[in-house]
Amino acid sequence: MSSKTRYYLEQFIPELDDLVDKGIFTKNEVSTIMKKRTNFEHRLNSRGSSINDYIKYIQYESNVEKLRLKRVRRILQSNKSNSVSDFSISQRIGFIYQRGTNKFPQDLKFWAMYLNYMKNRGVSTSYKKIHTVYYNLLKLHPNNVDIWISCAKYEYETHANFKSCRTVFQNGLRFNPDVSKLWFEYVKFELNFITKLINRRKVMNLINEREQELDMLQEVEENK
Repeated sequence: MSSKTRYYLEQFIPELDDLVDKGIFTKNEVSTIMKKRTNFEHRLNSRGSSINDYIKYIQYESNVEKLRLKRVRRILQSNKSNSVSDFSISQRIGFIYQRGTNKFPQDLKFWAMYLNYMKNRGVSTSYKKIHTVYYNLLKLHPNNVDIWISCAKYEYETHANFKSCRTVFQNGLRFNPDVSKLWFEYVKFELNFITKLINRRKVMNLINEREQELDMLQEVEENK
């Protein structure tokens, strides 16, 4: 057993002990989980590992987490728990994705799966973590305009972060100045942004048309 495999396996012990202590899994079930994880870790740390090994590992951990959640609702019911087993599996899945992208950085489908998983975790995943995944992906694939667009739309549509969205588009255009698709999406964003500002002021009826225009220009400058 390699030192890396042994290290990862040791990280499972507190979580599995906690699951037994809570009565979520039996000792026999935990033993089976440990054997499966050992096999996956051996495979991932071997020279012949493939992206499918990472995907299968993720699928297995996802199934374990579904079973855990089902039993938590049935066994613990209204009792609130706050221990290592409540978040360890979801964090491990994210870490498996990270390891997979490190080993197979050119596999864009796997990167897309990684981002989709992180976004669907909701409040358990911070904005900063997703931003870091995009940053690492764009550092490897700066000429892929679809990634720049996806990142920009995430900033705008999910977090309403207009300034960050604009920065993403502008950085993307520095690497891809002649790609019309990226220019089109950037211009569309700026037009939508300005339209929203004008409509909001009209609906609120706070200022006249000339003042709307001056106020809008000021806000645009502040968001540059």
